[in-house]
Amino acid sequence: MKAVSNIEDTVAGLDKEVHNLKEKVNNTNKTVKELKDSVDFNDGEIADLKRDLKASLKSIDDLSKQLLYQEHYSRRENLMFMGIAEKKNVMDGQGTQQEPENMKQIIYKFMEEEMQISNPRDSIAFQRIDRVGKPKHDGPRPIIARFLHYVDREMGFYKARKKNSACSQITLEVKKVAEQTI
Repeated sequence: MKAVSNIEDTVAGLDKEVHNLKEKVNNTNKTVKELKDSVDFNDGEIADLKRDLKASLKSIDDLSKQLLYQEHYSRRENLMFMGIAEKKNVMDGQGTQQEPENMKQIIYKFMEEEMQISNPRDSIAFQRIDRVGKPKHDGPRPIIARFLHYVDREMGFYKARKKNSACSQITLEVKKVAEQTI
C-alpha cells in the first residue's frame, strides 16, 4: 500500500509539473505572439518611414534642382570681368581711406577701349557692379557686372568673344554645379 501511495504521490507530483510546464508553454506562446505582433507593427512602421523618406528625398532633389535653376536664372544678367587692374585702398596721413574705385566707370572704360563698344554709358545700364571677394596680393579680383537688361549682357558677351585680347577674360558668371545639373 505504501508503494501504491508513493506511486500516487509521484504521479500527482508529475501532474503538477506537467501543469506548470503547460502554463509556462502557454505564457511563452503568449509572449511569442506579442513579440510577433510587435515585429509586424514595427515592420509596417519601417515600411511607412522608408516610403516617407523616399518621398522626402525626391522632394529635396526637386527643390534642389529648382533652387539651382533659380540661382542660374538670377545670374543670367551677369558677366565676370577678370584681369582688370585694381586700385589699392591706401590710407592718407590722417587715417582716412582714399576714394573707392568707381566700378561703373572702370567697366565703361573697359568696354570702350578693349571691347570697342561706342558710347556704352548711353546705351548700357547696370544694376550693380562689384569686385568679388577680399583684396588679394597676387592679382586683381574679378568684377561681376549685373546688367539691367539681358540683351545688353548678350551684346557685351558677343563683343568679348569676337575679340581675342583682354576680352577673353570675360566669362558668364554661373555656378559649376548649376551647369552640370541644368
